[in-house]
Amino acid sequence: MNDIDKIKGRIKALLSRTVDRGASENEAKIALEKATKLMTEYQITQHDLKTYSDDKIEEKTIEISRQSVYMRGLLASICACFDCESYYTSGTKKVTIFGYKTDIDMTEYMAEVAFTALENEINKYKRSEDFECLIMYHAPRTVINGFINGFCYRIGQKIKELVAKKTQEIETATGTSLICLKNQMIKKSFEAQHPNLGHSNYTPAPSLKSAFEAGVESARNTSINRGIGQNTVQTKLLK
Repeated sequence: MNDIDKIKGRIKALLSRTVDRGASENEAKIALEKATKLMTEYQITQHDLKTYSDDKIEEKTIEISRQSVYMRGLLASICACFDCESYYTSGTKKVTIFGYKTDIDMTEYMAEVAFTALENEINKYKRSEDFECLIMYHAPRTVINGFINGFCYRIGQKIKELVAKKTQEIETATGTSLICLKNQMIKKSFEAQHPNLGHSNYTPAPSLKSAFEAGVESARNTSINRGIGQNTVQTKLLK
């Protein structure tokens, strides 16, 4: 058994710790967090664990607290990390995630980590001299939107870099292209069920340069692997 197989075995054991199987809610939550971190670090999905035959492709609609194109774009990047697709309902805060249930759960977890970190950084930025200076000449909402744009763009780039690196490492170690095959399967299913929808992607829109750069710098110093329990913000951006 190679190292990847051992890691997969560990992840399977963690994912089996559910309330239905006798674990407490806290134990199940901790197990899911540990499994998510391992799956993120080694770019392993439900498909790679070969338990997906019992897991159906489905959709889950979540709501983010801000009607922000930048946050939707970041969520699309997170979806891609876990081989999911996403689309949003125009004029609302609702975003629908499409994929295997476990992958959707991992996507939702990582989104909560990222958006909670964003809320932390927004609060810090509002206390900065840069923010105080900018709102003398621009609407506070415009400044915050610029900051969110920069933050989401940089975190999205981090995720893409992580996916590219880990995909190459896994394929080199296993000699397979399971990740690519899984991604193609989800895309085909998504296109079959939603033929009139395009795939979500994200590119930064023009915004206040200074605020955008502050968001990028803030994201550069933010870890996307932090557990939710390590954050102190009570109001999360993912509902």
